[in-house]
Amino acid sequence: MTNKAYNRRRDDTQSLQRKKKLHAESTTEESMTHRAYTEEEMTHITYNRRRNDTQIVVVVVVVVVVVVVVVVVVVVVVVV
Repeated sequence: MTNKAYNRRRDDTQSLQRKKKLHAESTTEESMTHRAYTEEEMTHITYNRRRNDTQIVVVVVVVVVVVVVVVVVVVVVVVV
């Protein structure tokens, strides 16, 4: 192994060890405890859920309308 490759491998190993250490520090008991949401956070969560539900409903309605139009066009073409 060349000196350059050895240094790169050593740097990668040190970097991995640093990442593991940081991860271990970030998952301590203190950071893993659950806290209650504030009223403002709950407002944002509720708004985002409603918005997502509305987007889902709009997509479903558009898909149903497109399918109905295609079926009607196919029936008209076959009958005529």
